[in-house]
Amino acid sequence: MANVLGISQDSRHTHKAYREANGIKHDLLADMKGEVAKRYGSWNEDMAFSERLTVVIDPAGTIVYTVHNPAGNARDHNEALDALGNLAHA
Repeated sequence: MANVLGISQDSRHTHKAYREANGIKHDLLADMKGEVAKRYGSWNEDMAFSERLTVVIDPAGTIVYTVHNPAGNARDHNEALDALGNLAHA
């Protein structure tokens, strides 16, 4: 089983409204100061916001997959889903 977390600079109140409006079941975490984004290398200092990053972390805490998409670029989650599938079969 995988834990799915969405992390953005939005407030928890914004996340709550977004989850309700879009039927999202997974947790959304507020990184309002960009601390998590900075740790994972997706912080854009010039624009003062986080770019999109998808990370798969195994149960031991090892990053097994990552893809960084600059703001405005579409994401294809098939590779991330494959990485999750590989964990399930490991």
